[in-house]
Amino acid sequence: MKKFLLKTALFIPIVIGMSYMSCKPDSFTEEDAMLLQSKLEKEMILLQDSLKTATTILDDSLDKDFQKITYTLSLVDAYKSTMLSTSSKGVSAASVTMTQGGTVVSKTTDVSGVAMFDNLQKGLATLHVVLTGYSEVNAVINFAFFGVGTSVNGGIQFGNVLPMIPISGTSTGTIKGKVTCESDLTNKVPESVPTGTKVIATVDPSSSALNNIGGGIIESISYDNLSLQALTDVNGDFVMTVPATSMGLDYSLRVSDFAVNQSLLMLTKGGVPVTGVQTVSTNFGSGFSSVSSSIPSVNPVIVTIGAPDYTYTQATATAVVSNPNGLDYIQTTNAGNYYDAGNTFYFSIDDPAPAAGGTNAIIGTFVINSSGQIPGVTITTKGSGYSTGIEGTTFTLPYIKSAARAVVVSVNGSGAITSWRISSGGQFYSRTNLEFVRSTGSGTGAVLTLPAINDLASNYLYFDLATYPQSPAIGLNYAVNDEFTLAIKSGMSNVMTGKIHMTTGSVTAMNILTDGTNYITNKVNVVIASPGLTGATATATATVSNGRISAINVGFGGSNYSSAPVVTILNEVEKIQAKYTATITDGNITALPKDVAGIFTGNVGNGYLTVPSVTITPGVSGMGTGASAVAVLTNGTVSSLNLVNGGSGFTGVNTPATAANAPASTAVSVIGSGTTIVNINLGTGKRSIED
Repeated sequence: MKKFLLKTALFIPIVIGMSYMSCKPDSFTEEDAMLLQSKLEKEMILLQDSLKTATTILDDSLDKDFQKITYTLSLVDAYKSTMLSTSSKGVSAASVTMTQGGTVVSKTTDVSGVAMFDNLQKGLATLHVVLTGYSEVNAVINFAFFGVGTSVNGGIQFGNVLPMIPISGTSTGTIKGKVTCESDLTNKVPESVPTGTKVIATVDPSSSALNNIGGGIIESISYDNLSLQALTDVNGDFVMTVPATSMGLDYSLRVSDFAVNQSLLMLTKGGVPVTGVQTVSTNFGSGFSSVSSSIPSVNPVIVTIGAPDYTYTQATATAVVSNPNGLDYIQTTNAGNYYDAGNTFYFSIDDPAPAAGGTNAIIGTFVINSSGQIPGVTITTKGSGYSTGIEGTTFTLPYIKSAARAVVVSVNGSGAITSWRISSGGQFYSRTNLEFVRSTGSGTGAVLTLPAINDLASNYLYFDLATYPQSPAIGLNYAVNDEFTLAIKSGMSNVMTGKIHMTTGSVTAMNILTDGTNYITNKVNVVIASPGLTGATATATATVSNGRISAINVGFGGSNYSSAPVVTILNEVEKIQAKYTATITDGNITALPKDVAGIFTGNVGNGYLTVPSVTITPGVSGMGTGASAVAVLTNGTVSSLNLVNGGSGFTGVNTPATAANAPASTAVSVIGSGTTIVNINLGTGKRSIED
């Protein structure tokens, strides 16, 4: 139900009688005012006998009795009257109900269309007007003192003139027309909407017959029974009978929403590539104004390239693993002490690698810190041939690797040593807390003074093989050739220890067993099996010559391989079908897609061994014929197409090319009993899915 705001001014008696100051349409002239005053003269004479002549400023301070209100309502026929003549304008016998503060008073308009109410109070009241054959009227009126007025018997006078809209009989006009939509975008003519589509008409509040009564006391007003509708026939035509006025009653037409299948050309539908005419459910109606879907831009030609025919013969290879069963690292468990501070040594783990036919692992370089400790060692040569039982065993770095030896050269009569010599220089890693201990003979009490200690190329410490005089003589009961052996002093037992961890080799080369066929450079992947959780996987790349694997180069050898891993040569050529479009001029194919340098810019596909077929068909069945082309291959791709015949008649495109929105509403003015014709096109609609 539409709400129309109408207002009126104070109803004020003047010298020549009562005048409705605010009850005029746009055409309400001085002549209208005189005619209207004459119409109400009878009722006004009754009131003028008791008029007060004093003009009083009315405000909220007046007492209640002084604020009593009289209200006069005049009804006119909106179809018959423009308020420019006095004949047959009043609407009589209408039931008018005024409600205020719980009091309900009903009146019937007289032959002049007038009803009067008195003893009303300041504030809001509701007005309800009913008469068969006319739209019902509901209004809210505000009797408030908001300016200067004239007192009448301790009260104030208000009034309104309201048009009544007839809804039947000769007071009606006709709206007819056709409703169309673009349900087929492959042609240039819009289609009729489905049979039974609803067209709804509502009165426009800007109608001169309704909304041109100037300001006043009516806060809101509504005309009921004015929402009309019609259904379209099989051709999309509709016709409806609507209330009309001689001044013209304006309507807004809108079309209810509906969905039909729209035919159009698309490249993809729901994310899937498609060709030819597609069908998509599409929404139309006034509710879809300004939200039409975009129109796909598609080519009227479909160029189909044959599927790729790629095949190949598998190549095979084996890996070569070096350094099997070598040592990976030594995990320090005790840093030790008393080692030769600041020195650097190398240490060879000799056993059991040589006995197993392998090579020795070399520890180096380990550096002894200032506290004589060895915090860690590095295996620089992993060696090979070690038993797997060495994994997790303890490595000990002794202070003395091979003991130096000294022998007695001469003694005196009591067996005291007068000279001795170094018979073996030995190998050791400490300069402190070392001593020569008698290892043969029965002599006692001799302590040999350590000779100068040498460093052999940072490998170990040793003594020169030399003879040393002993003066004074030392010891007792020694004999020539008695032997002393270098040993550590008591308390020197905190040696460096570590846990041995093995490595089982790395991939160093590849042997090609079969070279395969139809391999493509940069499309080959050499996969080497993993050595397991404790190792690193090796990598390699293949070289292709004339479609065959000619070499495999190891990039990274990996670690912890105990045997040759499985090698798989993967062919990564993906078969992709090429796709082309074409440029059309007046229905003829004039170009296939190349850039200015003549290079194809579309989807060249992949995996072609032989030249594929090329088929050119129209995007819309029957719209194009006679075109042909041949493909050109480069490295397994369709690098271009050579046009043989451009054909003719390739005109299948979406029409219109751009989206058109539906009208939110269509304005129609119905004057008198005339017929107004209006056609409505709902545009291109909103598709339920988007490509």
